[in-house]
Amino acid sequence: MKSVLLVAPMGFGPPYHGNRTRFRSIVREASRIADVHIAGLNMPADEYAGLSSESAVLEGNFRPNILKRIRRKLARLAGLPINEHKPANVLDSSFDAGIHSRMRKHFADRAFDAVIVSYTFNSAYISCFAQSAVCAIDTIDVLSDRKSMLDQIGVSGSSAWFSCTQREEAEALSRADAVIAIQRNEMRHFEKLSGMSTPVHLVSYLDPPIRIPRVPEKEVVFGIISSDNLINVKSMEWFLASVWKPFCELQPNARLMIAGGICSHVPPGTAGIELLGSLSETQDFYARVDVCLNPSVVGTGLKIKTIEAMAAGRAVVGTKAAADGLEECDGNGLVIAPDAPAFIEAMQRMNGNHVLCNQWGDSAHAFVNGIYADSVRTLHTIISCPPDRSQSASR
Repeated sequence: MKSVLLVAPMGFGPPYHGNRTRFRSIVREASRIADVHIAGLNMPADEYAGLSSESAVLEGNFRPNILKRIRRKLARLAGLPINEHKPANVLDSSFDAGIHSRMRKHFADRAFDAVIVSYTFNSAYISCFAQSAVCAIDTIDVLSDRKSMLDQIGVSGSSAWFSCTQREEAEALSRADAVIAIQRNEMRHFEKLSGMSTPVHLVSYLDPPIRIPRVPEKEVVFGIISSDNLINVKSMEWFLASVWKPFCELQPNARLMIAGGICSHVPPGTAGIELLGSLSETQDFYARVDVCLNPSVVGTGLKIKTIEAMAAGRAVVGTKAAADGLEECDGNGLVIAPDAPAFIEAMQRMNGNHVLCNQWGDSAHAFVNGIYADSVRTLHTIISCPPDRSQSASR
């Protein structure tokens, strides 16, 4: 049987954390064809402990020593760099030589059929696995030129989001034998950066799409589920002011359910809105809504709340940013609204029309089924038939 090592800075966590949902799905799908080993890369201790219930071999959670963790925490609080020496590549800012040394020693005589490292900013650790057949980076997000994107909504000063140049991103990706992109537009971006010298594979969505039956209700109910990161907060502010308020003036009885951490940023008592708070599972939420809305104003990676809703058999109305990489589904289960008036018009078409909602929900579910099948096939190919290492930079 094949063997695969997954190196990640996060565990599984709640389903509304997209990177944790993806990691859980990769573990599950890889386990179908290979023995799975997991190495935590400065993973939160509770999340690493939670992996013990999985059918995977835990190789250890590689973390900085306690004094270094304290210094880094104090540096973050003070807004200072977490490393004493500025690296040549900003993507190596969190690199820890001590972790690298211990990880390299631990895996010195180990060979896996595939090693998959989560996030490009962890690419410097790939050199720990010189004996393995192939090392791939699961990029999850594009990291270059994000400052200009964040400047658009005034959050570029946030320490939770950093940006690098395209040259720095290309350099980090060149350390791998293969690159995994999470959506089609980002696959094209990485292909352009690598000049096709490093194979780029598309692995978008790995959760089996399950259509969730709707609890019958007379009215069409709209739904938003979201965490409360700064981009989502800005997106909700735009939606409430530019879409929901004028929509309610046209449709006074409109109903909207909101779930997730974003609820704390919605003014209590806002007309037509029911706040559900944070959820440990999303099935009940999707069972209570007919149409999901994604008002994201900017973003990178796979728009998990768009594709997750479509997988559940719900029509989705979203902005251009919310449909990035999913444009081919526009008009077939997904409505891409370029501005607030178009968003409102799409919601008006859905409001009160259960037949249309169900038809579009069926189309959305079928579309995601195809994405899922392709993603599983590609992931299995990376593990079972690794690309030729001679085509990528030497490790």
